[in-house]
Amino acid sequence: VDNRVILAVVFDSRSSIGLVRLRVKKSSENLAQIFSEISGKAEKDKAAGRLEDSPFSEISDDDIDSLFR
Repeated sequence: VDNRVILAVVFDSRSSIGLVRLRVKKSSENLAQIFSEISGKAEKDKAAGRLEDSPFSEISDDDIDSLFR
């Protein structure tokens, strides 16, 4: 979603793939707008000094890989 989030959709064989794709597209557009608004608010708060850096900024790819070993 908006190059920031992976949206996982679970459905079974009774679901029409076309309907799933349609609903995912609509939901993705709505989620992208929501994430964009949240990101904008966070940037404003950070610029105003009300938001600290993310605690996740210190986590490296190696740290994440080690979780799955």
